[in-house]
Amino acid sequence: MIRIALYSLLLSALLLARGVCAGDAPTSAGEFAAGGDHPLRSILVLPPLNLTKDSDATYTCLSTVSRPLAERGYYVFPVAEIDQYLKANGMPTAVDMRQIPLDKVVEIIGADAVLFLEVRNYDTSAVTLSGQLVDARSAAVLWTNLARVEAEPASPIDEHDPHNLWDFLGELAVDIAIGAVEGALTDKTHELCGQASQRLFSEGREALPYGPYHPKHVG
Repeated sequence: MIRIALYSLLLSALLLARGVCAGDAPTSAGEFAAGGDHPLRSILVLPPLNLTKDSDATYTCLSTVSRPLAERGYYVFPVAEIDQYLKANGMPTAVDMRQIPLDKVVEIIGADAVLFLEVRNYDTSAVTLSGQLVDARSAAVLWTNLARVEAEPASPIDEHDPHNLWDFLGELAVDIAIGAVEGALTDKTHELCGQASQRLFSEGREALPYGPYHPKHVG
C-alpha cells in the first residue's frame, strides 16, 4: 500500500509538472467513434501484445509509441515507469498487464484512457501494429486503428558488373566480421516500428483525433 501511495504521488507530481490538470483545456470524448462522459487528456500505454515469434517486438514497438501519441495532443504516462510498476505488482508480461482492472487505472494512476496495442507482424520487411483506445471509466472503445509499414526494396545489384559485386561481397564480409549485421537488422525493425506508430495515430481517416494539448484541437 505504501508503494502504491508513493507511486500515485509521483505520477501526480509528474502531471502537475507538465501542466496536466483538470482545468487546463476543454475537450470532449464525443469526438471519438464511441464517447465517454468526461474529458480525455491523459493516456496510459500498456506494452503491446506480441503476436509474432520475435521476442523483441513488444518493447521495440513500445519505445516508439509515446512521441507520436503525445504529438497528437495527449499526456502520455511514462511507459518505462508504468512497465516497471506493473511488473513489481505481479504483472510480469504484456498479457498479464492487459488484465489490469480499469477502476484501478483511474484510482491509482489517474489515466483517462488506456491504449491496448498488438504487434501483428515484426521483421525487417514489414511491421503491422494495431491499437485500441478504451475509456478508463466507462470501458467504452473510443478509437481503433491498424497500420502496416513495409520496407522499401533494396536496390538490385548488377551481377554483370564485377566491381559492384565484389564491393558488395567485401562490405558484407566486413559487416559480418564486426557483428554489424545484427545491429543493422535491429535498427531496421526499430525504424519500421516508428513509422508504424506514426501512421497508426496520424494518417488516414482513422487517425486519432487531436487531444487538448494540440493547437488544432476542437473542444
